[in-house]
Order: sequence, then structure tokens, then C-alpha cells
Amino acid sequence: MRVNSRRFHRAMDFVAHGLAHSDIEVLRAVVATLDPGTWLDRAAHTTRPGRREALVAVARALERLDIWAAAQSMFRRISADHLALRMVWPNAPTMATREVLLHALRLALIHRIWLLASEISDFSPRHGVTRLSLEGAILRLEVDASLAMLDEIFPAAPDSDLACDYAEPAAPRGTTAYAREHREIFQPIRQLFGMVREIATAITHDVGAFG
Repeated sequence: MRVNSRRFHRAMDFVAHGLAHSDIEVLRAVVATLDPGTWLDRAAHTTRPGRREALVAVARALERLDIWAAAQSMFRRISADHLALRMVWPNAPTMATREVLLHALRLALIHRIWLLASEISDFSPRHGVTRLSLEGAILRLEVDASLAMLDEIFPAAPDSDLACDYAEPAAPRGTTAYAREHREIFQPIRQLFGMVREIATAITHDVGAFG
């Protein structure tokens, strides 16, 4: 039966466009990323020195974030709807391979950011910020604000005021520069997050909509 309703055709065009930029396996991968068990499974199989500890640290951080159960429940409902839709519309549009790969690359970069964040040293609370709260912020991809705080907590160079002569005996000085942390942790996180943003922009252009 042919439907001549323009309104119906516009509605179907909207649905077709949404399906062309949706993929249940991409969503499954995102939800699995939030699952502490996924990271523990990876930890059990890795042979790379130091990687097991980093993977376990991410798993513990996700446990504290406590959003996986809700995400998994949401995914089950969406998966059931997806199966029902595919049964009545087997030739519905699917996401292009290019877009699937963009999502995969973005997710891989996020994984790398989280692993690097696990290497941040503990520190005394600063302005009410603790290491655990900062870790949670990075998991939520609040990266810019987190890096700004880390730049303050772990300065890349010694405080120039230490070289000033205040006509007072100098106190014992320890190092106050954290060049290694900036070189091996903070700067890579900043670069990776920049790529995450670029990929998100590419996906937005492919979809033709923001949000």
C-alpha cells in the first residue's frame, strides 16, 4: 500500500536519517567502556609492563563513578527496540563504515586518556579538589578544567619567587618542577583530547546535526 501523506514521508525521512547515523554496536562499545568489568578483563590478559595496574585503576575509578548499571539498563531497552525495528524494516539504513571508524577512533583515544589519567600522582586537596574528584572529572571528559587544575598543582617549572633575595635565610628547598608529568601525562592528554574534539566535529559534519 502506497502512502501519499507528505507528513508521513517527512517523518520517515527523519527516521531514515537517524538510522543512517546510528549503530547498535557503536552504542554497545560505549556502554562497555563504562563497565569496570571490561577493564578488569583487559587487565587479566595484558602482558605489557605497568598496563595491568593502569587498567585496574580505571576499573576502580569507574566503580566510583557508578553509572554503568544505569547505562546497561538503558542499552537493553534500546537493543530490544532496535531488534523490533529491524524485524519490521529489515532493509533500514545503516551507518557508513567511515562513521563507524570515526566512533572507534574517538573511543580508543578516550581509553588512552583514561589510562594516562591513572598515572597522575596523589596530591593534597587543592581548592576542595582531590585526586579522586579530578579523576572522576577526567572520566566525564571535563579535560580542560582538569588540566588547568593539574597545571597549578604540578607546575612545569620552579616558582621564580624562590630565586628572589628577601634578606632572610633560605629555607630548605625541594624540587617544585614536574616536567616529567607534563611531558609524559598532561601534554599527551591535552593532545589526545584535541583529537577527540576533531573527530567529534567530523562526526557532526557527517550527521549534519549537532547534539
